[in-house]
Amino acid sequence: MARPDSTESRSPKRFFRPKWLLFFALVGLGIFVFGWVGNRFVIKLRQDRLERWVGSYGGTVTYENAGEAPFDLPQSLIPMYQNATSMYVGGSASISDHEIAQLANFPFLRDVQLRVTTFDDRQLAILSAATQIEKLDLSNSGISDFGVVELSGLSNLKELNLTRTDITDDAIAALMKLPNLQVAHVRLTDVSSDGIATLVGRHRSLKQVVIDHSQILDGGIVLRTLNPGINVDFR
Repeated sequence: MARPDSTESRSPKRFFRPKWLLFFALVGLGIFVFGWVGNRFVIKLRQDRLERWVGSYGGTVTYENAGEAPFDLPQSLIPMYQNATSMYVGGSASISDHEIAQLANFPFLRDVQLRVTTFDDRQLAILSAATQIEKLDLSNSGISDFGVVELSGLSNLKELNLTRTDITDDAIAALMKLPNLQVAHVRLTDVSSDGIATLVGRHRSLKQVVIDHSQILDGGIVLRTLNPGINVDFR
């Protein structure tokens, strides 16, 4: 009796059966979830580190969209600390040049308050790289006319507080170069009535100037004549 040819009845092998497809799918999903959770853990560590650093100077950090970020892969790759929109540091603590330079790496940072007595003109030149800043408070710092010149690169700056700094009328020319400046605090400085009048009369985007009564003796009448829309705030 002839032996049947085994090659005629042999069916091709299935290398990718449904159970293997399911296995690989589960492995892929597990890798994705593990990577996402691990990334969130790293984000939290970086966020805590930032808050400890700012907190060591007596400051606080606020975040845009605080809480859980959307379950979205591109978003999960963006460190949460980069969502900081405002930062406050005050007192007599010393801030290094490196720490000041890091502020340029916060794309959403808009409001920066550096009420630090040791903050000086040289460090302001470093801060000028953070062009995203819209509100800057340098009150009670060691800023002078030379430092204000470095602010010309902050084209998005809308409010600048120079209260109790060492600026004079020589700083007015630098303030004129801030195209979007709307609010200027120059009270308790050596800026004279002539300097304030120059700023108010020539800076057309300016909407509010914060001064003290010793700088303007007429209650702001002349300033309002120079710029009818100006809000003269005496404090």
